[in-house]
Amino acid sequence: TGHLELYNVPLLAGVPAATLELAASVTGPALASAPMTLVTTPTPDRRIAQATVAVPAEAPAGDLVLRAVVTLDGARVGTVLRTIRR
Repeated sequence: TGHLELYNVPLLAGVPAATLELAASVTGPALASAPMTLVTTPTPDRRIAQATVAVPAEAPAGDLVLRAVVTLDGARVGTVLRTIRR
């Protein structure tokens, strides 16, 4: 499960979205992915994004990378990386 906080959302001129990806390396292709649900908060410029991806059986043992890819109107504007161990 990935959790991400987005700030200054009303200041952005567009529609934010995020995808959670699981990969074998930082630059490797996604082994699994899921759209992140964006939830509004009482603070007007803050959103919380969350999603869960299952580790596929064919994923290699050892370190894997969770990537949260944030887009604005379909264009990538940010990426957050975290390493997990299988």
